[in-house]
Amino acid sequence: MTFFKNLSIKYKLFFAYAAVSLVVFSISFALLFFQVRNSIESRIQEALSKSNQAITDLVETAATISIKNHLQDIAENNLKIITHLFQSSLKGQIPVSQAKNKAEKILLSQTIGKTGYIYCVDSLGTLQVHPQKRIQGKNIAVNTFIQDQTKKKSGYLEYHWKNPGETTERAKALYMVYFEPWDWIVSVSSYRAEFAQLVSIEDFKDKVLDRTFGKTGYSFIFDIQGNMVIHPELSGNFFDLRQTRGKRILQEMIDKKHGYLTYFWKNPSEALAREKFVAFDHIPDFDWIIASSSYTAEVFSPLSEMRATFLIIFALTLSFIGCVSMILSDSITQPLTAFIKRFEKGAEGDLTSKMKTVRQDEIGQLSGSFNLFMDRIKAYQNGISLEIKTRKKTEKQLQTLRNDLADIIDSMPSMLIGVDKKMQVTLWNKKTANQTGISMEKARGNFIQDMMPEITKQIPTIKTSLESKKIKHVLKHPFVSGTKETVYVDMTIYPLAGPQDRGAVIRIDDITQKLQMEEMLIQTKKMLSVGGLAAGMAHEINNPMAGVIQNSNLLLNRLTCSDIPANISAAKEAGTTMTGISHYMETRSIPKIISSVIESSRRMAEIVDNMLSFARQGSDSFSTHDPAMLVDKILEIAATDYDLKKSYDFKSIVIEKEYEPDLPLVACESSKIQQVLLNILNNGAQAMFHSSGRLKSKFILRLSREKNQPMLRMEIEDNGPGMDEAVRKRIFEPFFTTKPVGVGTGLRLSVSYFIITENHKGTMNVVSQPGKGTRFIICLPLSR
Repeated sequence: MTFFKNLSIKYKLFFAYAAVSLVVFSISFALLFFQVRNSIESRIQEALSKSNQAITDLVETAATISIKNHLQDIAENNLKIITHLFQSSLKGQIPVSQAKNKAEKILLSQTIGKTGYIYCVDSLGTLQVHPQKRIQGKNIAVNTFIQDQTKKKSGYLEYHWKNPGETTERAKALYMVYFEPWDWIVSVSSYRAEFAQLVSIEDFKDKVLDRTFGKTGYSFIFDIQGNMVIHPELSGNFFDLRQTRGKRILQEMIDKKHGYLTYFWKNPSEALAREKFVAFDHIPDFDWIIASSSYTAEVFSPLSEMRATFLIIFALTLSFIGCVSMILSDSITQPLTAFIKRFEKGAEGDLTSKMKTVRQDEIGQLSGSFNLFMDRIKAYQNGISLEIKTRKKTEKQLQTLRNDLADIIDSMPSMLIGVDKKMQVTLWNKKTANQTGISMEKARGNFIQDMMPEITKQIPTIKTSLESKKIKHVLKHPFVSGTKETVYVDMTIYPLAGPQDRGAVIRIDDITQKLQMEEMLIQTKKMLSVGGLAAGMAHEINNPMAGVIQNSNLLLNRLTCSDIPANISAAKEAGTTMTGISHYMETRSIPKIISSVIESSRRMAEIVDNMLSFARQGSDSFSTHDPAMLVDKILEIAATDYDLKKSYDFKSIVIEKEYEPDLPLVACESSKIQQVLLNILNNGAQAMFHSSGRLKSKFILRLSREKNQPMLRMEIEDNGPGMDEAVRKRIFEPFFTTKPVGVGTGLRLSVSYFIITENHKGTMNVVSQPGKGTRFIICLPLSR
């Protein structure tokens, strides 16, 4: 390249014209060459393929005749045997049934080819004789070839058949004869591929060898084991035969079955290897490869003549171009030399140097333009220096302002996004890049809905703001952060002021923590307001409830215990016995009724205890516990709990444990924490029970150390129906329940929330979506 740059224009023009001519001629010749070559190649491929098809038809015709004759001979011989047995039965030598049995044994004892057999059907398509006894007597007229048999009753028939267990159909042939006395269509059948040995190669060998292509091309046949069936010079097995460059020729054709192949080949009668072209196809019935080949040099001989003609034409053209380029270059280079000298003077500072404008061609016009150019340069020379200084100062100020503005935007705690009127991103501050994981370079110029799909629903609002030139607010909008967690944001859209529609700036503020604090404040106020009421109600109910339980137990003892002397004496005074009283009691189911009263009173006492726990501000019975043992203990209690065991079959629920190793001890009231866990398990079991049929019910219990905090994290997750956002927000409210009237009190989760947040100073949250289950998250301080 350096050498070419340093050449004079005279030689550059010569080499340029020569190069252009070479490229044009080369491309033209290449296009013509490859067009002719492709045409010749297509024709030879078509000729070789037609030859293969003709040979295939020749082989299949010979095979069909051989197979038909072979099957016909077997069928007619068996017809003679059946006729003989039938005549024996007519003469009374053997019964008809015995004659049929003998005929069946003779037919089934014969194998046609490797897997072929003989079977018989009647005129209705019912199998009378078949090697498989389980289908004998079955009507198979649904098959097309059976319908053809029942119509024709005799003759040759070809069809495709797939045995049970096979994946593909194979060609099959049969010859049938009809024995009318027994209404038997005797069918001798076998796969066509199993009769390759019946084909006489001599019937078509000469016709195959007579086919030639070019001067020395020929056709040949070999099987998939590499045995030469027909070849003008070779015989034997050549499976491992390699061409002169090591390529396995026959093996590649056997693997591909059909197509085209180029290779180098030397016949035994030749001295050198030549490139050869072969088209080959596969005859599946015989596993033969039919190949027709021709030498490449013989096929493409016209191309050599084209190549020689091209070289002669190119040499003559190059000589002519050389002469013309020399003459043209002289007329151009002399004026240019004069220009060079004037420019050198101008570069040295002499702006008075001028060119003579005596010529009227482009050189003359260039001379006039050069003179004008020199004059204007002189005029502008003085003003350019001052303008450069002014621009440098302005650019420096603009760069400083741009950097300050970028720092301010990136320092904002809010996400700031600029869009034009087409909704394409023009601004993307650092906070937005961190939240979305998308850099400014990648976001700029793309549609905002592609970069931030969560904002798609607000596109109409943004457009409305642009059209109306008014600020728009979108409050509590769900947004997926860079950590794939859903947060809530406030969005404000500021349309840019100006004479043109320049777009808008969107400000997005994360208010998730604010909403959580508001929600926790609401829950805390509700807890405190209900606490006093719960305590008063509990104490008022507790005393009469204790009397009910005590008197019910006393009543049960006095009516059912027959070994207490006072009971025996009182019964005797009343003129009866304890046995009679017990019999009456059992007959009227009174003990069961009293037990039900006691059980209901016990459950009412539990409700009272829950209300007292709800109102209680703390306890002194804190101690350290192993979290894993604490959770395992509550699982044992849940498995034996009356309600869980009877109503929801808790043992059938799959329990998965994911405990982090080496967990620290946690300070808590074990009974209270177990009460919380039991309440969550009870609610989860009930929810999964009512949504049975979706999935197999499952709890996942997780224990881990909370990151960046000295707290234990406990999670209980189920695969139940989940809950919507409205229910999730109220789930910890006292007396809030989604159960029917009389089924639940709505205190379980509110009491549990109170125990965790007030008694243990921890946190309790719930994550749930409809159809995606529910997950309770409890965090407890490791120490008080």
